[in-house]
Amino acid sequence: RIARIPAKNVSPTDREVLRNLERNLKLVIFGQDTAIESLACGTPVVAFDSGGIPEIVTRDRGVVVPASDLPLAASAVQAVCVDEPTWTRHSHAARAAAEQTADRLRRLQGVTAALSASLTPAEVADVVVGQGLAALGARAGGILRLTEDGQALEIVGGSGFEDEDPRW
Repeated sequence: RIARIPAKNVSPTDREVLRNLERNLKLVIFGQDTAIESLACGTPVVAFDSGGIPEIVTRDRGVVVPASDLPLAASAVQAVCVDEPTWTRHSHAARAAAEQTADRLRRLQGVTAALSASLTPAEVADVVVGQGLAALGARAGGILRLTEDGQALEIVGGSGFEDEDPRW
């Protein structure tokens, strides 16, 4: 059981409420520093609306409350952590979001490495199309560019189209 709560502006009554919650709940996190790690572990987050918290902690992953509203924070902690179905729903969403983010980062690093090795427009197009198809779950795609005279589109690269396809 962990609770991290900024101490400033916390009344003795609020401190006691939060101490009682800490003793009885699974895990309570307040603050940006630990929100990302908590979500990656599948732990729902209850946090104050400061910094990047509202972008990190969405409604399906936890609860964001105004920094000045400790009673609401305590109520949110209780709602998320005491009710098992709510905690489980937030936990699964938090873990899924963390896995999606990790997958996006792996793809982005792969694209960056592949683009760094690309020397020609065709090689760049192959990287963009290949990675784009994988990211979107698509079967075919291509990159076209406008000719210098502005009268036509030329194929720079593509994948998944049959050679005899008249559209390609």
